[in-house]
Amino acid sequence: MNNPSIERFFARRAMLAELNTRPRLVLLEFLSETERQAKSVLLDQECLDMLTTPNFNIASRDVDPADVERLLTELAVQYDQNQADIMWQRCRDEALRAVVVGLGLGRVVAVRDKVGGNVDTVHNVRAGVYAIEAERTRYEERGEYGKKMSAKYHQHENYIATSEKNIASLKEGTLVDDYTGELFHLSDRKNDQTKPTVDHVVAAEKVHNDPGRVLAGMDGVGLANKSSNLATTSKTINSTKNSKTAEKFEKYLEGGAPQRRERIAELEAREGTLTDQERKQLAKLREQEKVDPMRVAEKEVAAQAEIDREINRTYYTSIKFAGAVVRTGAVEGVKMGFQQAFGEVLVEFFAAVFDEINDWSKNHRAETALLKELKASLLKVAHRCEKKLQAALDAFKLGSISGFFSNLVTTLINVFVTTSRRLVRMLREGIFSLLRGLKILLYPPEGLSFREATHEASKILFAGVMVVGAIPVEEWLEKQLALIPLLTGVAPAASTAIVGGLTALITAFGVYLIDLADLFGIVQERRLDGVHGLLDASIEGREQRLEALLAGGVSEASEPMHRYLAPHEQLQP
Repeated sequence: MNNPSIERFFARRAMLAELNTRPRLVLLEFLSETERQAKSVLLDQECLDMLTTPNFNIASRDVDPADVERLLTELAVQYDQNQADIMWQRCRDEALRAVVVGLGLGRVVAVRDKVGGNVDTVHNVRAGVYAIEAERTRYEERGEYGKKMSAKYHQHENYIATSEKNIASLKEGTLVDDYTGELFHLSDRKNDQTKPTVDHVVAAEKVHNDPGRVLAGMDGVGLANKSSNLATTSKTINSTKNSKTAEKFEKYLEGGAPQRRERIAELEAREGTLTDQERKQLAKLREQEKVDPMRVAEKEVAAQAEIDREINRTYYTSIKFAGAVVRTGAVEGVKMGFQQAFGEVLVEFFAAVFDEINDWSKNHRAETALLKELKASLLKVAHRCEKKLQAALDAFKLGSISGFFSNLVTTLINVFVTTSRRLVRMLREGIFSLLRGLKILLYPPEGLSFREATHEASKILFAGVMVVGAIPVEEWLEKQLALIPLLTGVAPAASTAIVGGLTALITAFGVYLIDLADLFGIVQERRLDGVHGLLDASIEGREQRLEALLAGGVSEASEPMHRYLAPHEQLQP
């Protein structure tokens, strides 16, 4: 059995053997026969004989391995009991932390949370969700798309240049209709129905009214007249499409297809006798029939993608966006830092109050000393809270960092999808737990190995997941309790207390299961170290008493001599 504690036990036996070789002076209280009988002091004669025998060896007793195992088992039970007390303490602390910090203070901090976060994004404003009301006002004051504005969009230099280029291509016989795929003929130039025109693939009106464009501060005229957004098609198709999207244009053509084809067949049957108006109508219907919806959709997708790229590049690389992220991130950092720092002190305050109440009830304080005891208890509570100031400062730092990053992550998510207020709060709590876990892993406390840090980080992350998951449950329960007339006013507090308590219990049980699984072998290692520590403490006490014996004889701190006397009496030195 290779155990440092057991080796120290045998070293202790060697010290006893050394003590045996020295002269011994046994001091016993002198009692006359009358006094001894009056005090009923019964001496263990056999023990006295052994002490006065020259060859008496107090270190000669063999050690039974079963006794050693029994001692280790008792120490293991003692360690497990201590750990059970720690687990219940942890359960209480987790309950306080979940109720006070994660759900209680978290609810207060979340009051100012907004749908879509704190920073405007192109995606959000297009959905009508604004973080800054000034941006909404600026959009509303953009100016309507009327005749004057339409003229600006259709007189842009690139729009005119594209029209001139089309005329040159038409003369060369190489001009193609982007929406039908067919070549134009030179005669089409004089046909009011089939002559080539330039169309804004994404309608100029849509570009003008795009909230994303306004948010980015871009000129709509220039954006709508990018080459990728200009298509060549006949005047009939252009006027029919107008400001419709590709999808709506396709539905329009499909909806009128039966009547259109019937009318085409009717006009073609008497084509030689058509009036001028009927010839124009036939040409118009034939042009509409030529449209390829797939080509229209492909052009629109490509054009919209280019417009979006320009808007996103302009806005997300702007000082305006960066300033908003930094400004709101700092605010969120302070809020989260305050939540965690104040929560750290508040949790310790409630824990100290509970401990003082428990101590008060156990020790049955006298009523006459009520004020004095109350003052002493308050001082103890204050002292415990004062000791948490450094921990509160550390919590503020970590909370500030997590608040800044949660704001950044929320903003990035809102670039693609609008977040709810609840999701904003969940992100804030989740990122804080993640950073707590990473801090343990990257900067483990002194004396904590990487395996131990990993084990502790897994429990922190699990607790964080529980708090994040409790947030939607808390909001759901609050709504249900609010439906009960008697609980309407206390629904928020009740839901926080109930869900917080359940979260704490589930978290404590989950942490217990993590310890039970012991994936990294840490718990068993700590258990062995704990048992060895208890054994070392016991041996240390024995060694101190033996050293006192070796140094100068028997004293009150020496090995008690009553173990050599009758069990029910002690001899006084």
